[in-house]
Amino acid sequence: MDVLRKTEWLKTKEVYYWEGIDTHGFAILDEARSFLPQIKSILMDETTLLSHRNLWCVEEKPFHGQLNRLTDDEYRLFLCFRVMYGDMASD
Repeated sequence: MDVLRKTEWLKTKEVYYWEGIDTHGFAILDEARSFLPQIKSILMDETTLLSHRNLWCVEEKPFHGQLNRLTDDEYRLFLCFRVMYGDMASD
């Protein structure tokens, strides 16, 4: 992440992000948006998640922190994971 943070020319480009659909994938996306606010996630949505149910697994150590830079749809999916892992802390 440090290399991306220091890459000035990216700040003026369209940037796309794809990661596993899990709590850590959303945490990394949230961090990346702290210095690349224009970053757009791809294939990290409910439709993609549900269409690949056969590939699901349980995160051994889910991320339980706060994420403030996700879109509404991304955040809604992240909250579903928090509920699934028993993290009912209010935001």
